Amino acid sequence: WNFETQPTGLLDRAACRSKFLGWFAKQQNISKPEDWYSVTTTQLKKDGATYLLKRYNSQIQRVLEDVYKDHKWLPWKFASNPRNYWQDINNQREYFDWLASQLQISSPEGWYKVSRESVIANFGRGLMVEYGGSVQSALHAVYPTHEWNDWLFSKVENNFWDSDENRRRYFDWLGRRLGLSSLDGWYNVSTDDVYSNHGAGLMAHHYGGSVMRAVMSVYPDHAWSVSRFKSTAAISQDIER
Repeated sequence: WNFETQPTGLLDRAACRSKFLGWFAKQQNISKPEDWYSVTTTQLKKDGATYLLKRYNSQIQRVLEDVYKDHKWLPWKFASNPRNYWQDINNQREYFDWLASQLQISSPEGWYKVSRESVIANFGRGLMVEYGGSVQSALHAVYPTHEWNDWLFSKVENNFWDSDENRRRYFDWLGRRLGLSSLDGWYNVSTDDVYSNHGAGLMAHHYGGSVMRAVMSVYPDHAWSVSRFKSTAAISQDIER
C-alpha cells in the first residue's frame, strides 16, 4: 500500500486489510481501540487506504467493524457519521441507552437534569441537531411510552404552557406531590408552593402569580369559594372589575 500503484485486489483480502490497519496503527501510535475514533479519512487516504475506504463507502466505522469484529464500535464517537444516521430512531435509542450508562442514569427521572451541553459533550451533537437542541423532544421520541413531566426539565419547550392539557397535567401532578386529597386542598396552597415546584413560568405567564386564578381555570367545574383562598385581594379586585 505504500507503492503508488497497489497490486490489484490487495485489500480485497481480509488478511491484507488486517495487516494494513495494524501497520497504520503503528504509524499513528494507535495503541487501543479508543484511539481509532479520532482517525480521519484524510489520514487513511494519505497512507494508501483510498481503495479500502471506497470499498466501505468511506466509512471508517465499517472498515473497523469488518477487521476487528470482536470490538463493540460506537458510531457516534467517530469524527463523522453515515449520512442520515441520526434520523434512525433505533440509532438514537442505542445512543441514549449508552449515554445513560455514561452518566449513571438508572431511571427515566435521571434525564431531567441532563442538559443539551452534556449531550453534545458526549458525542451527541448530531442528535441534538435533529431535535433543534431540545433534550426533552429527543427523549419524548426515543422513549415514547414513558410519561414525561416536561416542567421537570431545566426549561420547557416554547408554547408548552399554552396547552390546556399541559396545564391540567401539571396541577394534577402538583396536587399529588403536595399530598392534596381533594380539590379543596388548593385553598391552602401558596404561590411559593407552586414556584418551588417548577411552576414559576406557568404562574407568571398565565395566571399573574395567582393560585386561585390558576385552579379556578384548570378545574372550572368545581364549586370554588373565593374567600377560602390564602390570598384573594388582588384577584378579588380583578373579579370586581
